[in-house]
Amino acid sequence: MSGLARVLARQGVHVTGSDLRESPTLEALRREAGIVATAGHQAANVQDAGLVVVSAAVRGGNPEITAAQAAGIPIVSRAEMLGRMMNRYPHSIAVTGTHGKTTTTGMIATMLDIAGLDATVLIGGDLPRLGGNARAGDSGLFLTEACEAYDSFLDLTPALAVITNIEADHLDYYGDLENVLRSFRQFLSQVTETAVLCGDDSNIRRLIAEDRGTPAIVTYGLSSHVCLRACDLALDGMRPSYTVYRHDTRLGAVTLAVPGLHNVLNSLAAVSVGLQLELPWAQIADGLAQFTGTGRRFERLGETASGTLVIDDYAHHPTEIRATLAAARRAHPERRIVAVFQPHLPSRTQDFKRQFAESFGDADFVVLTDIYLAREQPIEGVTGAGLAALTADRRGAEHVAYVADKAQIPARLADMVCPGDLLITLGAGDIRTAAEEFLAREGAAA
Repeated sequence: MSGLARVLARQGVHVTGSDLRESPTLEALRREAGIVATAGHQAANVQDAGLVVVSAAVRGGNPEITAAQAAGIPIVSRAEMLGRMMNRYPHSIAVTGTHGKTTTTGMIATMLDIAGLDATVLIGGDLPRLGGNARAGDSGLFLTEACEAYDSFLDLTPALAVITNIEADHLDYYGDLENVLRSFRQFLSQVTETAVLCGDDSNIRRLIAEDRGTPAIVTYGLSSHVCLRACDLALDGMRPSYTVYRHDTRLGAVTLAVPGLHNVLNSLAAVSVGLQLELPWAQIADGLAQFTGTGRRFERLGETASGTLVIDDYAHHPTEIRATLAAARRAHPERRIVAVFQPHLPSRTQDFKRQFAESFGDADFVVLTDIYLAREQPIEGVTGAGLAALTADRRGAEHVAYVADKAQIPARLADMVCPGDLLITLGAGDIRTAAEEFLAREGAAA
């Protein structure tokens, strides 16, 4: 929502907004974009509005929605507003998938910036090169991250789309994987020109097998059957590298500034987009080399005076946790890894509890805390303590701790973290604050 607000304000629209409580996001909107951003939802906030845009997190009974309905003010979802914006641009790109959307969009945005294409961009995380999570460009090119939750991406009809992977998630809405696939199938049918798909993903291959002729399909991955393939992989350390082949033709070498096999795949998607846009290889490779990550994606927060490296990551699905910890292990094999995980949503914790418990294999020690409820209500019997117990059964009790109160985590970590360790916080809630407070408590390295 904040990115959408920034772009609209930059384009001359008078934008106001509100959120449940005060936050750095609201402060930044006021300071940087001149937007009237209010803490708290109340009817008075919409009295002068010509249109009300609502995020998926807002439920019925909200006083602003009620007031808008009473006043006859049109109400649209964020996804519908994003679709309206996209339709104003002759060239549009949407990046979706269960995992890797934000990073892949950030890689493409960096590439476009280096190429001087002045695209309008919306990303699900802050990209330092843009100075935030959005930028209003002056060209006819539009790039956005497209969220698959609650069928949001079905309001979009991009010319070019990326699907990074497909996996069961958001089962509180979809119910099962087949419904997830049905939604992605519909999205794919709405792409007007070309779809860039990860050919290594088994669920995406199911969609490819149903190829109806439109859109045109370009595949990428590590497998021999894809159109665009990464070979000669070197994954150790913070700068993975590989060589790109289009079928049997060598295109060039790529070196990344973000770790992990998952980022190799994300970057291959970005390469595919660059080639579709006919960018010179030098600009494609330079864009990937200069991409240093987005906010909350393996983000380095600092290092303590005793040498503990502190990282924060948005991973909140078992597959994401596994990939992030594998990247941490590859990047820092000499460090002991302490992972602090805040489960996100009772429904997701219930749906994937066994997978969560088995996802911490590359961590030496795991700390779990209570579930971040976000938009949901508690589910009886689904708790952070229960997930911690299940994880302890898999890993051994000596490798797992449960700290119910997140506020107590920084102090407790003092007894769990050793000099030279890698501490990584994981989750889509507010667990980052625990990492920041630990870093402040221990003192940052000079």
